[in-house]
Amino acid sequence: MSTLAREGLRPADLTLLGLLCLGLFGFTMAENQVLTTHEAVHCQNVREMWASHDWIIPTYGGRPWLERPPLPHWATGAFVALIGRPEQAWTYRGASVLAGALIVLMTAWMTAHWYGRGIGMLTGVILATMREFTHYAEAPECDIFLCLIVTAALALFVRLEFGRGAAAPGERRFLGRRPWEVLGFFVLLGLMNSAKGLFFGMFFALLPVGGYLAWEWNADRRACLRYVWLWGFLAFAAAALAWPVTAYLRHPGITELWMADYAGRVKGYLEEPAWYYLVMLPWILFPWALSAVVGLWVSREGELLPRRSPARFLWCWALLPVAFFSIPKGKHHHYLLHCMMPWAVLAALGTARLWQTVLAAPRWLRHPALGLVLLGLPGTLAVVLFRSRLPGPAWMVPALAVALPAGAAAFWWACTRSNARLAVTTLAVLLVACHWLTYDFEKRYMDRYRDDSAFVKAVRRQAAASPDCPLLVINDIHPLNSSWLLFYLGDRARLLHNLSFLHGDNLPRGEALVLARARDAAALEQFGSAKVVLPGGVTRGESGPGDRYALFRLRFHDDLARCRSDVYISPMQATGRAPGPFLHVH
Repeated sequence: MSTLAREGLRPADLTLLGLLCLGLFGFTMAENQVLTTHEAVHCQNVREMWASHDWIIPTYGGRPWLERPPLPHWATGAFVALIGRPEQAWTYRGASVLAGALIVLMTAWMTAHWYGRGIGMLTGVILATMREFTHYAEAPECDIFLCLIVTAALALFVRLEFGRGAAAPGERRFLGRRPWEVLGFFVLLGLMNSAKGLFFGMFFALLPVGGYLAWEWNADRRACLRYVWLWGFLAFAAAALAWPVTAYLRHPGITELWMADYAGRVKGYLEEPAWYYLVMLPWILFPWALSAVVGLWVSREGELLPRRSPARFLWCWALLPVAFFSIPKGKHHHYLLHCMMPWAVLAALGTARLWQTVLAAPRWLRHPALGLVLLGLPGTLAVVLFRSRLPGPAWMVPALAVALPAGAAAFWWACTRSNARLAVTTLAVLLVACHWLTYDFEKRYMDRYRDDSAFVKAVRRQAAASPDCPLLVINDIHPLNSSWLLFYLGDRARLLHNLSFLHGDNLPRGEALVLARARDAAALEQFGSAKVVLPGGVTRGESGPGDRYALFRLRFHDDLARCRSDVYISPMQATGRAPGPFLHVH
């Protein structure tokens, strides 16, 4: 398809897509959704970074936490600082929501450049409502920020290859001038090292770019010379090495963490079979998986042969990362977040083809009652059959028995409208409503953090009643869990790397409130008289009552030996990948 005749997105289109994203991703901000442990690590890193003004080394409990570089922390922290409410969890989601919205807008822009305004708008709606993307656009973690940088880098590549066209003779010299987009591409490629980890994000940009340029090689072998540029390489090296070198100079042990991280993923960390992503892809693209497959098939029709074909680039972007990351044993579904954008474009093409097919079908096939029968009744039957497994009150089953057929009929009605704008708008409204209702249901009846949240609130009240008594949190066996406690307990709480740090000379001689697991009661007795003042309820992932949290009032032994507590905790030890350090009394 020629890109010259395509109408791009208008400001009103971008505004509508932005409002859709705000309604989808910003909903959890309004509801102040409880952070997960993974999210709490990021947020605690941000809180400590802003308190210490150390903008280079993220910390957690005062220890170097170098699993993630600082760029996402800067973005999250900037939004929190702008709002001025660092004690509120919802403010830590704001930067992620904005990042998700920008990704949607850039993807819609690229699509409109290739296939026109209508497909561009549809692509934005589809990407915003994909289950996996919505989840990470709500989450204050590093993944959505890496996705933003990957998308921005590839948007610049699209502008170069499909906007500016072939490179001019002067753009092929090693020291020659280049458009600003080339420099931007190299800088963004390097910044990926500061977003999640070394090299990881680069593959999601280099694989589609390299695959596309290789595909174009036979037709124009000079196409690659635009990217063979000394100043671009230097800009990339400066952006890529700035943080890793600085972190190494301050914490040389980070090399052990990098080796453990990458070797573990290659050799079997999160070990999954080679076909893992093929099975997970439909769930990642839900509810647009069928449309994406149809779009992949549709895009091959005459689109893969012409030079500078959008379909060529889409295929490289959608398929090459999936194939490449299927090779290592270490796999996780969220790794594919960074290549969901081309699948959204393909899903838009597939949806348009399916919609045209539906409009050409007999009139009786387009009646909303058919959707009620084909989709609503099976859903209702499933609810009735599995009603004993459904959480919530008794009225939930009859409510779903009514809502599912009604929703199915509305969905079928939207899909069979000849007015494309009406059809897409109705689908968007239905999907947003489903997202809100699902979230509300999970929050009310499937909240795994409910008892822990109530316990933490009680601990805060107990600590407020004893203002002169320090509140100590014993680092958990799982290295992420304590971040959740620290974040919700606030600045009053202090993390001890392990129980031996109760020998530290920085602790009082009298009493302390100690938050630990119930099973730690006997171990605390060696430091003093420990009494449970607040038992915790059922906690997530527990294997027995001993795993539950408990707040102890610990009166230290008068003759308890003390030792220096200012020992160095390495990056490997901070993340629980190496034992120690332990305080030893001589």
